[in-house]
Amino acid sequence: MAKQKNIQKSVLAQINEHKYDDLDAYLKNDVDWDIVGPGIIQPKDVRQFVKGIGEKEVRLDVMKFLHKYARQYFREAAENAEYEEKQENMFAVGPDVYIKNADERIALFQQELAFLIMQIEEAGEFSGNRFSKLEKQLAQLKEENEQYKNANQFLQEKIDRFENPHKYGKYIPAELNNQIFGDIMKYLQSAQIALPIYTDGSYGKVITCYQWYGKGLFGYFVIHVSDALNLKKGRDTYDWQIFKPAINNYDELIKEARKAISTCKKKNNKIDKSEIIDEAIQLAIQKAESKKH
Repeated sequence: MAKQKNIQKSVLAQINEHKYDDLDAYLKNDVDWDIVGPGIIQPKDVRQFVKGIGEKEVRLDVMKFLHKYARQYFREAAENAEYEEKQENMFAVGPDVYIKNADERIALFQQELAFLIMQIEEAGEFSGNRFSKLEKQLAQLKEENEQYKNANQFLQEKIDRFENPHKYGKYIPAELNNQIFGDIMKYLQSAQIALPIYTDGSYGKVITCYQWYGKGLFGYFVIHVSDALNLKKGRDTYDWQIFKPAINNYDELIKEARKAISTCKKKNNKIDKSEIIDEAIQLAIQKAESKKH
């Protein structure tokens, strides 16, 4: 009896500490059910045994295993229990004592396990409801994975735009490839409004385009730089496309930039930090004028 208890404790410890690679293989190959069996064949004993398994899901798997293989692993224990009871009652005085046969004992053993299995499964956590939840979780994980892939692709393109702006049609066009524009951008760089993106040229690093910060301010920049460099197509017509190759994130700015200019005209508002653009243009023109004299 002591040996049975020790093996039961050992089996429970192995299960609870997950000291196996595959639970089904462990239960089939590594547990000596011939010794453990007599100690758990009774319904009350198997109940106590399985409740010693901490994790419900593992407990459920073990109970299903015991229920499925009851006849294979516990037939001998059931027959021994039947024999022992017959021996104990052989000289009993009085009416005949009913003694359950081996098949009945196994049936009661399975009945108890079936009841314990039902208790867990009816809670929903490990029934079909569980698999429904798992399917939803899997679908959610797939969706999140797709979102991460898309976000990663977006970030990779962002990085590539900085490293290889030429691939995306970025360069300083002829209309802006002059000293005044260069000085304006240097001033705006010092104010951290526009930051240069460099690539390797024949004589070292050269500015290919600029990254712009401030959507509404970009509209003000386009209008006033166009005025300063005489880039207008007509009296009130501005060619925004001139600035597209020079500004790395032009496509992200254009909609809000145009909207900001339209709003300012209607409400006569001032765009935040527009004075920095004015200063940059004024200083660049003054510098160009001073070089003429």
